[in-house]
Amino acid sequence: MLEIKKLSKKYNNKIIFKEANLTLNGGQILGLIGINGSGKSTLINCCLDLVKVDLGNILINGKEHTKLKDEDKLKIGIVAESIPLIDSLDARRYLKFIGEIYKMENELLNHRIESLLAYFFSENDNLKETIDNFSTGMRKKLLICSSMLHAPDLLFLDEPFSGLDEVSRRKVLNILKDYSNNKRSILITSHNSELLESIVTDVAVIENYNIINYGSIQNVTNNFQVSLREFLNDKFIDSSVLNISW
Repeated sequence: MLEIKKLSKKYNNKIIFKEANLTLNGGQILGLIGINGSGKSTLINCCLDLVKVDLGNILINGKEHTKLKDEDKLKIGIVAESIPLIDSLDARRYLKFIGEIYKMENELLNHRIESLLAYFFSENDNLKETIDNFSTGMRKKLLICSSMLHAPDLLFLDEPFSGLDEVSRRKVLNILKDYSNNKRSILITSHNSELLESIVTDVAVIENYNIINYGSIQNVTNNFQVSLREFLNDKFIDSSVLNISW
């Protein structure tokens, strides 16, 4: 589904990746983890050809990511903070617009719109208001709806839980488990290790300009005899340098 081979990328002579490799197969939900500025969003933007790579190859369904045809791009979905919403539209009109871009059949599109809105939004949410009146959480939920509307085979989720309340986070977890269905591929970044541990099948960590694939979540928790949160604490937090006089 997604294969990254010897990816190298620099910004202003700062190394982001150095011959990084990653493979994401059908049915996997891969948690990509790294500290702020490690390159998680950059990696997704490289895969989407929004950022040019310096060296290496990125293959999506066996095809170079820079040479994807329109029908190939229709099989990809994305949630990212950088995606602009159209503030002058309401939720239904916005999703209708997105569905038409993806050339969805009208009856299916209307069914998906109503189903997703009914699942994610409560009776207290006024969906007739224009998006510029939406809260941060409502905007994020609408982005998630738009990313799944056309049922893509490959889904990139960059911090999908940020800005959501606890109930909405649980809704995202539930729908992703159902959506993956052991066949679709999802790459998800999040700073919430406990939420990741409850959803991902595999774990990869960006460290020292590379991507270290630790395999399945079971391998991580069994081999290290710790939770994912404890594993990441041990990897990224060095308490021995804590020397503060309070």
